[in-house]
This record gives sequence, C-alpha cells and structure tokens, in this order.
Amino acid sequence: MKLLAVENPLKIKQNASFLFRLLKKGSRKRNHRVGWPSGSGFKNVYWKKEESFWTTCERAKNRYWFGYGIENPEIKPKNSSLIMTCEINPSFRGPLRASAGLFATDRVGNIFLCHTGKIGGGRKGIGKKAFVKYVKGMRRAEVNWSDKVVKEVFVIGKVNNSLPKNISRFIETVALFKRKKTGAGIDRFYRGYFNPESTRSTSYERKGRVKPGKLHAIIVNELERRLKQKDCITQNNKNIDLMITIRGGKVDAIFEVKTDNGTSSVYQGIGQLMFHSMKEKKAPHKHLVLPVGLNRKSEKRLRMLDIDVIYYRKRGRKISFYNF
Repeated sequence: MKLLAVENPLKIKQNASFLFRLLKKGSRKRNHRVGWPSGSGFKNVYWKKEESFWTTCERAKNRYWFGYGIENPEIKPKNSSLIMTCEINPSFRGPLRASAGLFATDRVGNIFLCHTGKIGGGRKGIGKKAFVKYVKGMRRAEVNWSDKVVKEVFVIGKVNNSLPKNISRFIETVALFKRKKTGAGIDRFYRGYFNPESTRSTSYERKGRVKPGKLHAIIVNELERRLKQKDCITQNNKNIDLMITIRGGKVDAIFEVKTDNGTSSVYQGIGQLMFHSMKEKKAPHKHLVLPVGLNRKSEKRLRMLDIDVIYYRKRGRKISFYNF
C-alpha cells in the first residue's frame, strides 16, 4: 500500500478538527491529572467508554497533540496521574517529521491516520525499532513526502466514524508492548481498575425478565461486590468481564459471565477463558459463570479443560451464587 503525506496546513487542520470531534462524541469529559515522561498536569480528558480509552487534545508548538491512555478517569482518583500510553500527533504542516503521527491519502482521496512506530516511554527496551519488530498483523504502508523522503508507517485507520475503534486497537497494542518490555510493574498501565458495568435504565419486560445486556451487567457487578467482600483485588477491561489480581499485578483468576447456558454461549465462554489465560506466564484460574441448569456431561468436559463453573440464580432483583 502506497500513500501520500498530507502536508497542506489547512487540510491537516481540517482532519485534526474532525478527529477531535469524533473523539469527543459520546465521551465523558473530566478534568484529571495526566502524567507523561517529562512531567504531569491537569488536562481535560475525554473517556470513550465503549472503546475503553481516554484522550486529551490541544495545540502544541508545531503539532496537534493527542495523548491517549486506557485507565478509566472516572474511577482513578483525580490527584493520581493517568498514565499516557501513547501519542499520535500530526504536525501543523509538512514535511515536518518530528512527530510520530500523520495524515496520509491514497490515490482516490481517502484520508488515513498513520503512525511511524516511534514509541516513547523513558524505559529501556521501548522505542521504534523494538515496537516495529513486535507488531504483527497491523497494516503498513509506504508514505511519500514532497521532499522525496519515503517512510514506512502503521495505518491506524481511515478518517471516518469508525476511527475511534481502530485507535483503540492501536493503543492496546502499544500498552501490551510496553507491558511485555517493562514487566509486571506496568500491569496497571494495561489493566486499569474495575469499571462497573452500566445498569442504568434497566427495563423489565412482561413476565419480569431483564434484557440480556442489563442482566450481564447486574451479574458482573454483584460478583465483583462479593469478591471485594473476600478482600480480593478486582479489575476488568473491555475483553475480560472480571479478574482477580495479586501482588505485582499478576492475574490470579478470570471470570466470564453468560446469561444463558446454551451451547453457543458455553463455547464462547470457553474460547474467551482459554484465549485470555494464555496471555499470562502462569495460567490463572478460569471460571465460567452460568445460570443453573448445565448438564453433567458438559460440567465434566469443562473440568477436563480446568474450567470451574460458578452457577447463579436470579430471584426478582436478587442474584444468588452457588459453587462460589
């Protein structure tokens, strides 16, 4: 894939403004302390709950500064700094290449947000060369500049309404890279805190049944409350419903909650538990949380996979857990 760098100051400004509007849309604004390698300070941050990242945006000396992170600013104490995962900063005009972010266009006029792979962090082992070697499967392209310079970049995504989701994938890739290079101490950089699932506007249908999405939230939040009562350190992210961490941020147990015990839900839960447990050096305990009623044959197969089943029963608005 070959692209041309967008160097016109007006076009760069238009795309940066559109990106900022996309990031603000549907987000929750908070004034929070943000930390970066050279210092920290209070910034307006915008939390994109669905995509699980925050951003802060402003004009710097020669670039549009977009800082990103994955901790939830609605939960982390205001005076405790949010850790910045990465920056994607387009320069005001071309062919300035001091910043790692840029806009580029293809032959038919599509605009893409790109990144050179220049990752900072002030720690040994973190840099462009190591990041480029680490990343697999992300689309890359050659970008041509007006001064005949050609550079290979990562294509984050097309500048349209789906861009925040693509930015989220890029940020998570950077976070995982930094976690791998710096060890367990950076787990907070990726893990964050437990973010309660929303149960607002819970609607009960006739016969008193809760809609599946809201029921899932109710079960996860209640399970987390019970674990907290047992003095467990609980966390979650956009991929894992609930997990218990121990000293050093290591994951000791993961939980996947399903609102029915049908075959497809059980298969999906098995896949999620097996996939996410493989990310840890030491395999965590795996728990599949299901409504009562799974047959014994399936229970036996789950035990063979080293997956424990936690049953629950809903009576009115009360959730009761069994084997817990």
